[in-house]
Amino acid sequence: MQFDNVIFDLDSTLVSIEGIDELGRMVGKTSEIQTLTRAAMHGDVTLEEVFEKRLQLIQPTRAHMKELSALYCNSITEGAIELIASLKQQHKNVFLVTGGYKHAVIDVARMLGIQQDHVCANVLRFDACGRYIGFHTNIPLWKNHGKTEIALQMLKKYPGKNLVIGDGMSDLELGLAVGTFVYYGGHVWRERIARSSHHILKEKNLLKILDLIDL
Repeated sequence: MQFDNVIFDLDSTLVSIEGIDELGRMVGKTSEIQTLTRAAMHGDVTLEEVFEKRLQLIQPTRAHMKELSALYCNSITEGAIELIASLKQQHKNVFLVTGGYKHAVIDVARMLGIQQDHVCANVLRFDACGRYIGFHTNIPLWKNHGKTEIALQMLKKYPGKNLVIGDGMSDLELGLAVGTFVYYGGHVWRERIARSSHHILKEKNLLKILDLIDL
């Protein structure tokens, strides 16, 4: 089966890190944030339950976003840039749909070769001093099934067969809703996600997906 649209997750997929965990580390709340993140990624609690709670714990600033952006750019998964370049050469539409924060995502998306209007992410709000004051709730990525909601709207402009590549429950939900899901377990293994996936890639090199699926 060949695909027209390929949708990637970011954290623990196109990059080796989890951005929210890195933000937790920056403010000395690593354990609390990782516990909440694991519960959400495994589907044990809803995303709504942990999204705002994590941000309230961290109180991220614009400076934190800049630091996270640099971490993302230095943590790109092996083979990710080459895979996206190959997809674009085959005239596939490539998208990035992430529950991460746009201020930190823009630069790594550019490095990966994903055009900015194909990037969907949460947007944080800051005051004039760069302090966190909230997030834009009209972007549904902060809640359960938010990735599916925003992707379905986006894909109306791009008819065809869809492939989703990611590592979390929200990615699985999206893949099952719009087409085919590949669980990328090269960085983090989640047995519950793997059991429900159409395909599984355990190798760290994302380019190996070309051996797994006829894109």
